[in-house]
Amino acid sequence: MKNKNIKVLLSATIGLLAVLTTITTILLIKVIRLEDSMGVKVKTEIGSVDLDAYLKDKYVEVGKEVDPDWKKWKDVRYHYGFDSNQQPVFNTVNGVLESDTMISVRGGKGRWNNRFVSGGHVFEGWSGNELSRLTLLMGKFHETFACIQTFSPAGLYGEEHRFGWVKIGSDVKKKGVDISQGWTNLYTPLTLQRRRGAPKRVTDSDLNPQLSSAKVPVGTMYYDTTLEKVRVMTADGWKSFVVE
Repeated sequence: MKNKNIKVLLSATIGLLAVLTTITTILLIKVIRLEDSMGVKVKTEIGSVDLDAYLKDKYVEVGKEVDPDWKKWKDVRYHYGFDSNQQPVFNTVNGVLESDTMISVRGGKGRWNNRFVSGGHVFEGWSGNELSRLTLLMGKFHETFACIQTFSPAGLYGEEHRFGWVKIGSDVKKKGVDISQGWTNLYTPLTLQRRRGAPKRVTDSDLNPQLSSAKVPVGTMYYDTTLEKVRVMTADGWKSFVVE
């Protein structure tokens, strides 16, 4: 009777081990398949498999296919500046993106990248009604060129496209600096560069497409510490006025 009980116990133990082994194997397969499909690193070990080693140098990669028939391409907020035959459809995250390092946009493949010299839109933030957007763009005219602006495509805020303005330094009315496409308001003191003599040329004119040559642009101002005057470059050369 005793031997029979031992055999039953041994059989049950073997059966339990077989079940546990099967469950462990299934879990391992599911984890590996999950990693293969999503690239998510799992910091654990199951059985004799070192997942840290297996998943080394892998990362999360999310992508979408090119779909010219995507329904949102009919919306100007999406199609404006994109070639739907080349641009993959948008990835949407319903939540907050947070990083303990930084967010990096690489390769310049955003909106208008097919028309910019080197780059495209790297950030867009829409207003609550999605009628106007804040845009950070890179490389439109030159490799080193960047721009911040607010903009509304035609048909959203107005019949024609419209530029807004960007406030820097404060979000309080009549504080900081307001910059638009056609005007600038400074609600803060402006300090001119202090120099002992007038600049003779623009050293980085080759980097700025708005400068036609290395000549100092008309309208350039600085405070001359030798003459104790503010000097202005005019069409007739440097002129100055006394500060009292």
